[in-house]
Amino acid sequence: MLEALYQAGRAERLLTFAAYRALGGLEGAIARRADEVVEALSPTVQDALPTVLRALTTVRLGDNSVAAAPAVRDNMARTPAQAALLDALIAARLLVSDENLEGQAVVRVAHEALLSRWPRARDIVNADRSFLETRARLRTDAGRWHADNRNPDLLLPAGIRLAEARNC
Repeated sequence: MLEALYQAGRAERLLTFAAYRALGGLEGAIARRADEVVEALSPTVQDALPTVLRALTTVRLGDNSVAAAPAVRDNMARTPAQAALLDALIAARLLVSDENLEGQAVVRVAHEALLSRWPRARDIVNADRSFLETRARLRTDAGRWHADNRNPDLLLPAGIRLAEARNC
């Protein structure tokens, strides 16, 4: 964002609020940068975007809002295309990578505006909303099951919830 703002005011050597607004503010600049980065990649790498976004996104069960969620890189970079996409988005500072307490590389969205203001990401996340809601419910159920010493009474019963879990 700062680079785009700098370039917009370079000729006058002046950073202006008008230039900031023209870029669409922080959110608009993030969306534009994400499009530039993804469109510069091969179609095969671009096709990995839904899988990567699915791994980096969750739904808050109370209000069904979409939120960023960190993910272990090895779980997201299972193909060369997914790894290339992650590398490109990290290099562009749209995603950030660090290590968790176990020493695993963890990737997260640098700014939640990437999910809400980037039309491509928003469309992918909305198309996956049912999956994301199901996965969030299952994670909550699994956490409850683990917290209660793997109580067999908390296992999913046969039926719709178990079928959904098998499809996640």
